[in-house]
Amino acid sequence: MLRLCLLVLPIALTQGQGVHFFGPPAVGFGVGLVSVHRRFPAATSIVSRRSSRSYSHQEFYQATPRGTFGYSTRQYSVSDHFYTARHLRYYQPNVYHYHSTPWRYRWGRAANDEARTKREARLVEIGDLKSIPVEKISDVAANVSIAYSPEVWENDMIFKDQDDCSKRLLCELNAMRKEGKTLSEDAKVLADSFGSGSNLDIGAETLEFDIAAVLGRTAGKLRCELSYRRCETSVEELLEMIRVEVEELENIQKEVDNNAISLDDVAERLDEEDAEVASLSVADLTQVTTAAPPTDCPEWWSLCGQEARG
Repeated sequence: MLRLCLLVLPIALTQGQGVHFFGPPAVGFGVGLVSVHRRFPAATSIVSRRSSRSYSHQEFYQATPRGTFGYSTRQYSVSDHFYTARHLRYYQPNVYHYHSTPWRYRWGRAANDEARTKREARLVEIGDLKSIPVEKISDVAANVSIAYSPEVWENDMIFKDQDDCSKRLLCELNAMRKEGKTLSEDAKVLADSFGSGSNLDIGAETLEFDIAAVLGRTAGKLRCELSYRRCETSVEELLEMIRVEVEELENIQKEVDNNAISLDDVAERLDEEDAEVASLSVADLTQVTTAAPPTDCPEWWSLCGQEARG
């Protein structure tokens, strides 16, 4: 019966339900910082790619099974003031979100059979990835290390932090530490990333993040909540989201380190991910599916005996 239970999981994945995560861009921000600390700079490119725009000031296109439709906006003119189609860009501002899919699911759907076969063969050769130490320093290609520019990445994260969750995260973590609360190792990395100096550099790309960190240390958690109340996600939830995503990025890191995949393979899987999320509708994401629950499963599977919901 154990084999039958294990076979249920891929079925749920291949149906396209329950394999997408959407969260605030702050998740990508946190994952990037922790990954750089763990010596995997390529992760910043991945999370920047996954911190995507829902629609643009200039145009909006929606892919559906019936094709693609959309509109383009124009510059404002007095004569078009009451013509809605001409100025929808002001009504629909840029909205960013962080999106990801499980790494193993992404390879299960890969169209590139040659790359998939190579990866599977290499993983068998190197053994169980869980046996590889997490703290192993990443031996990525030189061009990836050069491509990581802290200033460029930080500017990108500030631009995408339109809900202020990254700033709230920095602010509250510093406030919590000031109150004497114990932070996890990853939370310490985040809290120490900005605003460490005694003086703020008003010309720095990171000024908004520096201010958030200093604000938390000096004014406390309530000030953080008031200043960044656009963020509706608690810091506790953000940290848990970041933890799960960091584990996923470490899977990619280990496969890159052990030559099971190349950075080109990673880029190709991200292209697939972009295309897949572009084809999703709100109805797809909110659809509830029910499957007959298994009756005999291993103890570690928490879904055993429950309905599978997408």
